Amino acid sequence: MRLTQPIIDQDDLFPEQATQHTMITQPRIVCLVCRRPGLADMSRPLICDRCGADLPGARALVSYLLVNAEKDLDRAYDAWIEAVENADPKIRAHYEMYEEFRYEQALSELYPDREHNLSNIARANLAEHKARSSEAGPVFDLIRLWLAKDATAEQWEAAHEWSIKCDEVLR
Repeated sequence: MRLTQPIIDQDDLFPEQATQHTMITQPRIVCLVCRRPGLADMSRPLICDRCGADLPGARALVSYLLVNAEKDLDRAYDAWIEAVENADPKIRAHYEMYEEFRYEQALSELYPDREHNLSNIARANLAEHKARSSEAGPVFDLIRLWLAKDATAEQWEAAHEWSIKCDEVLR
């Protein structure tokens, strides 16, 4: 018994009006707004399809997070100011000396070509190192509050820059 292959008409397999289907895939991204992984919105490729489907909600999220960053900064600033104002005068005098050393350090970064008192800069760095290392003492407590305020200010600045990018995308 011999097997034969059936004859198939090529016109039946490939009709003249065959359509070609192109598959479009959405890239996976980390959304600029909600910072979650997801599929990119087709009209705004930097945000996910969830945020793209709810632009007012995405704008509200950006506003909410920026306001919270501002509140965190206000709380850190208020805690630092209150602690400095309520500090014992001797403690405040030591802390003000640290502030002068820190000011010298800031000037050295802004104007590196000028002459600066490197001893004072080293003292400021040492005081900050001791504060970060949990050295006990009221002056170090004030320095820690200042460092916390400074870190919170950097977080607010980053949140502000992020919100500007989000506003551009969400227009």
